[in-house]
Amino acid sequence: MKLDVVDPAKFGQHVIVTGWTNTLLGWGYTEFADSSSILINGWSSFGFPYRSTFHSQEIDDNIRAITQTTDFESKKALVQKVNGLIRDKYCALTVLYREPGIAARVKTVHNDGLYSTVTWQGTLEDCWMDK
Repeated sequence: MKLDVVDPAKFGQHVIVTGWTNTLLGWGYTEFADSSSILINGWSSFGFPYRSTFHSQEIDDNIRAITQTTDFESKKALVQKVNGLIRDKYCALTVLYREPGIAARVKTVHNDGLYSTVTWQGTLEDCWMDK
């Protein structure tokens, strides 16, 4: 095998414009409740899709439903469903590893929401510090 590591401009051309064959593509993947933007880019046939990833009407319909749902639990269930379709039914993604997160806080910081559902999505608008 010959490895061809490309610069960001060539990568963008390759992934978004022309498509690819025989490419190992890795990107950050998320499972937070409204990951519709990531799912649109990586797995839908609408929006700004990666040209050579697999697209199905079933996945498109469920991603659209995520973007139209306002209830957190419903979004979460739909994201889990789409991730399951991508991973299990269509075998379009192989998870190589999952990186756990660790957080440390000062005792005076409250309600930041960090690491309560995902590693970086917090509720900083509700965060406060006591003296």
